[in-house]
Amino acid sequence: MQPILKTTLFSNQAINQRLLWAGIVLFYFVLRIHPIGIPLDRDEGVFGLVGRTILEGGLPYLHGIDQKPPLIFYLYALILSIFPSTALGIHVFLHLYNFITLVILFLFSKRAMDTATAFWIVFIFALISINPYVQGYTASIEMFALLPLMLSIWWALLATESDSHQSLYLVLSGIFGALACWFKPPFVFSAAFALIIIVHKAFIHNNTGERLQIVAKAVTFWLAGGIGVSICIVGYFAYKGVFEEFYYWSFRHGMLYSAMIPVGDKLLLSWQGLSQLLQNAPIIFILALACPFLKPTKSKLSIYLIVGFFLLSLVGVSFGFAYKHYYAQLLLPLAILAGIAISTVAGKIVDSRKQTGASIVIVIAVFVVQILPNFDYHFSQAQLKINRKFYGINPFFESVSIARYLNERTTPEDEIFIFGSEPQILLLAERRSATAFYMIYPLMNSIYPRYLEFQQRVIEEVENSKPEYIVSVVLPASFLYDGKAEQSTSIFLQKYLKQNYQLEDRLLFSDAAQSWISVKQGNIRRDQVRPNVAIMLFRRAKS
Repeated sequence: MQPILKTTLFSNQAINQRLLWAGIVLFYFVLRIHPIGIPLDRDEGVFGLVGRTILEGGLPYLHGIDQKPPLIFYLYALILSIFPSTALGIHVFLHLYNFITLVILFLFSKRAMDTATAFWIVFIFALISINPYVQGYTASIEMFALLPLMLSIWWALLATESDSHQSLYLVLSGIFGALACWFKPPFVFSAAFALIIIVHKAFIHNNTGERLQIVAKAVTFWLAGGIGVSICIVGYFAYKGVFEEFYYWSFRHGMLYSAMIPVGDKLLLSWQGLSQLLQNAPIIFILALACPFLKPTKSKLSIYLIVGFFLLSLVGVSFGFAYKHYYAQLLLPLAILAGIAISTVAGKIVDSRKQTGASIVIVIAVFVVQILPNFDYHFSQAQLKINRKFYGINPFFESVSIARYLNERTTPEDEIFIFGSEPQILLLAERRSATAFYMIYPLMNSIYPRYLEFQQRVIEEVENSKPEYIVSVVLPASFLYDGKAEQSTSIFLQKYLKQNYQLEDRLLFSDAAQSWISVKQGNIRRDQVRPNVAIMLFRRAKS
């Protein structure tokens, strides 16, 4: 009987596996209990707002605007149809969804390697996928794209081992590979790993005369799946009459956004982000890097193919500003390589008792080295301190109280305009935006050829909707103004507020308290607050 984790902890293999799964499940969720309430950030806020717009019968890119492909908005619509629009509700869904990714990763690893290695791989994935330096606590595009990516790889492996259902598996692999890209286009590099598996297997298991024909057939079916589902997505928005806006916001605007920084700076940012993750998860990186040199023999896939998976994913990360959550794209290859490395080392120990002891020592060592630097994040640190540590002075923690304030003073029919990029406030307040631009970023940079058009649209929508509240955010991170764009919206708003609104409250950031404090409710010394940083709440004057 083959032991699990190269040990003979139990005589019954089925019991052993059930206990190991119970341990993985417990381990997975215990690490996520404390961070689950970390406040929503801007991305989560805008995805949720567009998702709610969909549930109310609206369309992305027309009634709710953000610069992302559509799948994330529809997934958030699903989330909000099941869970409340709070950090707890959205993050519960995230961690349940991510656990499905873990299960598919296990099935793939069990089939491509062996059961023992599969358990090591999911152990590593459970550990690193909640790492704060990939923003594992955030319901980001990257975290959600991992499941279709893993399904694509899983179906690709099945296709190489099946004769009767091979065509179906190839099509399914192509479909899910495309869906990962419809979450985020740079996932095309990671999705290529599924195609590489298919092509590699065709070359190995067939003679020279048949190779090209078999490879061409396999690639055709795989592409048919990806192109087919893509035609359906594009066709839907074309049918709804918003194809041009769909294309602009899904692809064109993102390319302009990424073009704001030179290629050399992108590579530097990517290296800095990777270095930060490496410093935060050193033992996992060491294991992953050591894996090829250990010459593992259990994997049905060449270890160099998996190294290629990591390198492809790294290319996908190296676009744009290299924010922390981009590095979630590396989680799957890192977990696979590190898990194979541990399994290979444990397998070299012949004595069963020593195998058991070594397995326990490895679990404890990996856990301690990975968790200890972020112990407070996982188990005890106050949410405000977590917010300040990872988000700086961005008012995500305070958005909860601002949202409650607005909710209590408005009706569901009232609309609110946020002059800034803090959509999480509206999502939490359960109130509608006065404009389809849930974030003001597209209005604030002259690199966007349409920015003046966007400004004019916002002005018209605000005038027509007559919002009950206008929240004006004076915070550079909420605008990313390039110093060149014309400021028609700001000029309009100054006059509009003066004529129609009264200042109801101001929040100033206190360095002493490391928090945003209401001028109405708190005693704030001027020497303790940052100049030119404020959140101002204006209410429409009674006529």
